[in-house]
Amino acid sequence: MNRYEQTPGEKMRSARLRLGLTQQQLAERINDELTHTEIIERSVISRWEKDKNFPSNSRRAILEKVLGISLGNPPLRRDTFSTYVTTRQEISEC
Repeated sequence: MNRYEQTPGEKMRSARLRLGLTQQQLAERINDELTHTEIIERSVISRWEKDKNFPSNSRRAILEKVLGISLGNPPLRRDTFSTYVTTRQEISEC
């Protein structure tokens, strides 16, 4: 990832702040647009902004519409800040 390019999470946070929304208010706006019984909580917005998770296609479309941005493609696993435990050694050390 280009060092000067914003991550999807940084784009979301910048757009949310530009609109003067809290994470809770953004979650409520997304929930108003969702057509199924699923609910987005504030903590989900936080994880997206920290690049720990990336929204599913349906959520991403609504998020882009509400914020007026394009997030592009999901980041590759190696470009996220989430940590992944892959060996028994790492599991035992946790």
